[in-house]
Amino acid sequence: MADINLLQNQLKDTTNLSLKRTKIAAWAFAVLMILLAIGGGIFYLLTQDVNDKTAIVTASNIKLQEQVDNQQAGLAGAEAFQAKLSNIELLLKQHVLLTPLLDELAKATYLRAKYLSLDASDETGKIHLEGMVENYNGLAKMLLGLGTSQHFKEIKLLSLGPGEEKNSILFAVEMNATPDTFNKK
Repeated sequence: MADINLLQNQLKDTTNLSLKRTKIAAWAFAVLMILLAIGGGIFYLLTQDVNDKTAIVTASNIKLQEQVDNQQAGLAGAEAFQAKLSNIELLLKQHVLLTPLLDELAKATYLRAKYLSLDASDETGKIHLEGMVENYNGLAKMLLGLGTSQHFKEIKLLSLGPGEEKNSILFAVEMNATPDTFNKK
């Protein structure tokens, strides 16, 4: 069988123009490779710079976290102290409000009466008082003493009963106090 050459009209192009095209393509490929190498180097340097900055920021963050942890330990003590101060402020406010009331109660009280509990409201002026006296005569003197005070109104004897001690009487009294009784003088 005979060989058929399908490229019979195309001869190998070895002219000057072909050589120039090959040189230009080789140079373009070389320049492209050089540019890629330079770009890779730039990206490598930028990555190293970012890694260095990340390491610095991480170290700084660790130091700040240690400082925050140290301050947190001191902060817990400060918060507890602040809560105590708040409680003291509340207690002092109540103390200042009750001191004039207790002073007036002491002035108007029969000496042999013992108060066991006191519940007072500065908002409503109501006072609930429970205590103990030796006998009915002592109870009458105690009620009379409270009644002579200008600061106590509407004194009511709520209950009576035998006391735990021998020959004693337990009592409960409710009364209203004037608003100025709760003001510091």
